[in-house]
Amino acid sequence: MDEIFDFPWECCDALDPTSWGYNKRLPDDKYMSTDQLVDHLVDIVSKGGNLLINVGPRADGTIPEAQQERLEGIGKWLGINGEAIYGTRHWDKFGEDNLRFTSKGEKVLFTVSLDWPGEKLTIKSLKDWDKSRIKSIKLLGAEGVLKWDLTNEGLIIQCPAEKPCEHAFAFKIEQ
Repeated sequence: MDEIFDFPWECCDALDPTSWGYNKRLPDDKYMSTDQLVDHLVDIVSKGGNLLINVGPRADGTIPEAQQERLEGIGKWLGINGEAIYGTRHWDKFGEDNLRFTSKGEKVLFTVSLDWPGEKLTIKSLKDWDKSRIKSIKLLGAEGVLKWDLTNEGLIIQCPAEKPCEHAFAFKIEQ
């Protein structure tokens, strides 16, 4: 989907790109990676959807190790960043460049960077906001509040030196 939908919708997908069942011939590296799975989830939620992910068990009912790793990886990511997913709605726009947005009520906007932004993150979509509107900015999984500035370029957030997780990075903007 390349737009926001205001009605409830769900994306049904599989970790295996070739089948909705177990395929013993599929090499482990051909499954959707944890990074791809996290990005897929964030993208869908930013557009107002839910993700249903299929896992294809073996004939004996066991889940292949490669699939277990992906599920454990997204579980670990949600343990840190779940606040930007659970109970959220889409925002005015779903994203810009490598960023996706979700919101909680009128007071919290989450900006999820699908890749580590480096020293700073610039959110162009917020360039017209009033500085007094922003109460604080945090990176989920990191300690403390972040320094920021609002310029004609957009909201510029100073990122911490260390990443709080391995995949997408959720910035919580409280108003």
